[in-house]
Amino acid sequence: MLLFLSLAASAQSPDDMEAIMSFLGAEDEEQVNEDEAERLAAYLRHPLDINRTSVSKQLASGLMSRYQIMSLADYRARHGDVLSMAELSLVDGFGAYFTDRLSPFISFGQDRLDVPAGRRRRLRTDISVRGGWKYNQNNEYGAGIRARLEGKSGMTVAIGATSPYGEFAPQNYRYTATVAYNFRRFPAKVIVGDFNARFGQGLLLWNGLSLSTLSSVQAFMKNPAGISVPSSFTGTYAHSGVAGDLSLGSVTIAGFIAVPEIRNLMPAVNVMWAGRSGQISLTHYALFTGIGPGCVGRVEQRSSIDSRWCLSGTDIFAELAFDWSSASAALMAGTILPLPDDCRLAAVVRYFPDSFQSPYGSVIGSSSSVSNEYGLSFSTEYKPVSLSGIFARSLLTVDAAHFPVARKNDRGGSMQLKGLFLCEMRPALWMSLKFRFSERFRTWGQALKSELRLDLEADAGRVDLAMRLNVLRCVSWGFLSYLEGRYESSFAKLYLRQGFFHIDDWDDRIYVYERDAPASFNVPAYYGRGLWTAFVASLKCSRQCRLYLRAAYTSYAFMHQDKKKPGKAELKLQTVISF
Repeated sequence: MLLFLSLAASAQSPDDMEAIMSFLGAEDEEQVNEDEAERLAAYLRHPLDINRTSVSKQLASGLMSRYQIMSLADYRARHGDVLSMAELSLVDGFGAYFTDRLSPFISFGQDRLDVPAGRRRRLRTDISVRGGWKYNQNNEYGAGIRARLEGKSGMTVAIGATSPYGEFAPQNYRYTATVAYNFRRFPAKVIVGDFNARFGQGLLLWNGLSLSTLSSVQAFMKNPAGISVPSSFTGTYAHSGVAGDLSLGSVTIAGFIAVPEIRNLMPAVNVMWAGRSGQISLTHYALFTGIGPGCVGRVEQRSSIDSRWCLSGTDIFAELAFDWSSASAALMAGTILPLPDDCRLAAVVRYFPDSFQSPYGSVIGSSSSVSNEYGLSFSTEYKPVSLSGIFARSLLTVDAAHFPVARKNDRGGSMQLKGLFLCEMRPALWMSLKFRFSERFRTWGQALKSELRLDLEADAGRVDLAMRLNVLRCVSWGFLSYLEGRYESSFAKLYLRQGFFHIDDWDDRIYVYERDAPASFNVPAYYGRGLWTAFVASLKCSRQCRLYLRAAYTSYAFMHQDKKKPGKAELKLQTVISF
């Protein structure tokens, strides 16, 4: 049994994942990581007011690029506040395609106009407390607490403490604490404690994970958020230290001093210039390791220059980094351009020699490290503005990578080729059919990996049905399928899923996103032979209170006797109180 108690300004609906995936460019829920899901879910609960928030907050949100923010500020100076999505799409650098994906995360401030000044909320609170117990061969306990207070004066305070299951002792907790202040008289902020640092396209400094190249066109280019307050419950990817930024017209200067580990120190600075159609920035950081009394230790320095432009609807972006310690350079560059007939095309090239090391970088690619990889990715997407036809969307993505230093037992350089084809059709207004096929070939380990997925959704008003069939071939065959029913009303949202899996080898495992309570991002890997049942309910108890329940059971009844393992059960209960 697992019990959650959460007090939050608003609740996160499981359906919000669709908006998060669309904005990130992820093709399925399994590609989204917890940090990004929580960051964007916070803006679904509290949309960014683009007419009233400061430039610093708009940049820190990561929802818009610096030049989009400058273009928006110029538009508002000449025409006044933006009042609708249609008007925002006419602002230089936005367009209908981007505005459509941005719309769930922003507001225009009209909801405040009829609220008396004396009754406007001066403090927004988001407090979550959670604890739990898992029953398996060993009793395991876990607990966590997170609190975030944000005032109209510009002060934000966030604290948290979380322990993994089985490590309940206080010394095993992961502690996070942040105090941030946004100055009201001039565009600047200061952060003490944990913070995010995301610059350029992620080649040098970008804490957090990136999507695979098997994504849609939108995922190929990133929006650098600079220095920001982390929104993750655990703060796993955050830096710790002192940070801040200052905007002087079209120039923004950001810097921080972080303490990655004991006896380590990392100062960094970023200078960015932005105009109405593009931006360019310089980033440099030094990592001092083994610092002690009378000992400086080792010093590593890295620098980068990145640029991003939007010219007649075509996005061009690039980042060039240099590792001073090894005297080696790395490069990534790409473009996203609109094509006739509602098509978009994206391409990105990456050159990361083995001598180049970037421990704090995270870029889109076929591997997780920013080193030992030369690659080229290509993606084309067709999405008609009008949904009158049967075809709603199609996508083709291909990625080729060469690894100069061989992987595992491969001789010479290793190579990998991956491809994804996706087609979404709407035979009727109430029906959606999505076909997805991916293929991977590489010169080490298991050479081929093929995966076919069919998703069918039927919308009948308050009752929906969803079905998935997943077939995978790597070492052997893997099969997974589920049927899910959903009921939704103003009082309740109910989900019931029944699934089956037949996967004999761990290399053939299949990941599936499971609906869960807010702040619980759940993507288990299914392996073995069995069934699972999951029930999720969201009940509105009152205007201020909502109750969430998740109950699930997995049985391995069809496994061979010599590999038999016991089933596992899970129960979660969470209460959300809005104030």
